[in-house]
Amino acid sequence: MNNIINISLILERLKQYLNIKTDTELSNILQVKQSTLSSWKNRNTIDINEIYSYSVKFKVNLHWLLTGEGNPNIKDNLENTIKYKERIEELEEELKKTVKGTSKNNIEIARLQNEITELRAKLDYADNLIKSILKA
Repeated sequence: MNNIINISLILERLKQYLNIKTDTELSNILQVKQSTLSSWKNRNTIDINEIYSYSVKFKVNLHWLLTGEGNPNIKDNLENTIKYKERIEELEEELKKTVKGTSKNNIEIARLQNEITELRAKLDYADNLIKSILKA
């Protein structure tokens, strides 16, 4: 993933998600002047709090909005949260069984621990996003 955020792409994703075509429509929906929208694009800057508030207001996946990765729908995040929790439980059970085995299993133990750590991070992100949306 490229670490430089492209504001024009973020705004295009938002238009795509909202099923609109023009910047005029987008500026009306965001309740900003069209010149403000143009300024954001030209300077490639926008307050990250604005992007976050739009993700909450329109119930769009913030990660998708920023990167284009994943699914734009928040509902899918909730479903992923449930899947992550189930998978963590499966991995923890598998880890317990592996730990009881011989020392040859150290690589497998490390792999399972890494996968659990990654899933917990995804779960925390999804939980926090869902909580923020439910508060809105």
